Amino acid sequence: MSSSPAPIVPRSSRETARDPLLVLFVDDDACVLGGLADALRRRPAQWEARFALGGQAGVDVIGAQRVDVVVSDLSMPGVDGVDVLTRAREAQPDAVRIVLSGGAEPGAALAAGRVAHRYLAKPFREDDLRGAIERAWRLRSLLREEGWRRAAGGVMALPSCPRIYTELTELAVDPDATATDAAAIVERDIAMTAKVLQLVNSAFFGLGRRISRIPEAIHYLGLNTLRALVLHAGAFAAFAPTRPIEGFDIGELQRRSHLAARIAQRIAPDAAGRDEAFTAGMLHAVGLLVLAQSDPFEFAEAIADARRAGAPLHAAEYARLGSSHAELGAYVLGIWGLPDTVVEGVAHQHHVDRLVGPGLDVPLAVHVGAALAGALVPGAVGAGAGRVDLLTLDAAGVADRLPAWRALAAAEAARG
Repeated sequence: MSSSPAPIVPRSSRETARDPLLVLFVDDDACVLGGLADALRRRPAQWEARFALGGQAGVDVIGAQRVDVVVSDLSMPGVDGVDVLTRAREAQPDAVRIVLSGGAEPGAALAAGRVAHRYLAKPFREDDLRGAIERAWRLRSLLREEGWRRAAGGVMALPSCPRIYTELTELAVDPDATATDAAAIVERDIAMTAKVLQLVNSAFFGLGRRISRIPEAIHYLGLNTLRALVLHAGAFAAFAPTRPIEGFDIGELQRRSHLAARIAQRIAPDAAGRDEAFTAGMLHAVGLLVLAQSDPFEFAEAIADARRAGAPLHAAEYARLGSSHAELGAYVLGIWGLPDTVVEGVAHQHHVDRLVGPGLDVPLAVHVGAALAGALVPGAVGAGAGRVDLLTLDAAGVADRLPAWRALAAAEAARG
């Protein structure tokens, strides 16, 4: 068995939820449930598993007790997996919803995509299943405030990960895949095609020529950058605020996200890190989008509190709730199944000192990128920007690079 996933919660003074993680497995095949029980026999002590034979039994459990994770088959007679997950979404919106299925009709799969956060295929790998549940456990500890977990788990605040991103991720591991294959995926969605071309042709990328076709965009940017753009565009569309919010400008937030991504990418120490830093920078503000959509009035009040105190928004959030939009965004991205390094970069963007082993890595690059971009694009949120953690930079041996990074950030901002 492979080792457990890398930690994505603070690795010092770590807090974990006091209550056990309750995981409900729903399947109409008793043999499958037995196999799941065997696979989880060595589960952590903090987990408690429940097994429901059939969809109706699963719905009954959801209605009778609290659950944190629901893992359901899709194709079941009577009450199917979509019904189970829909009931979980309605009754316990803070629960993580996972499909574990051996295949389904296209219509059922599409319906499941509207109510499930993750999709795992049968036959499943034990490590994959345990990893998905372990991620839910560790992500839950990022948010101390139950209401924020509820907002993050609710379908209106947390749609499924954009399908195009998932397909591009699968394509990335295919050695025979071509740019034409990737373009065919993106071009199925007219709105996404338009958004990606808009972003590619912005001054942010500075390509020097007009790009009019998705294959050209992939040629210039690469598949990893394209995936980040698709996920960014999908997130901003999915989390569009329902009303204007004083002190919050979503257009400026997009500009800030682009800038943070570019800075973090240039700062990151190696090629693999640059891709992940770019993605984390693009998505570092997802938590703000969740707040803007789920509770715009509360969000506006938090901005006003921070402005009155002359403090960054995240400082006001920590004082009130013990968590900030950074942890909320990490919760969302973790449930979507993004790499742990990306999730860590988003989670610790304001408190990179929580991570052990100072060094120039992706979280530190994202921290610097987000702080510098926040100062250069102040119109995104009407509160002070976070500051670069000079003590952590010094411990990492890179404090002397900060003037050059500031110059880099200013140059990138001037490009638009």
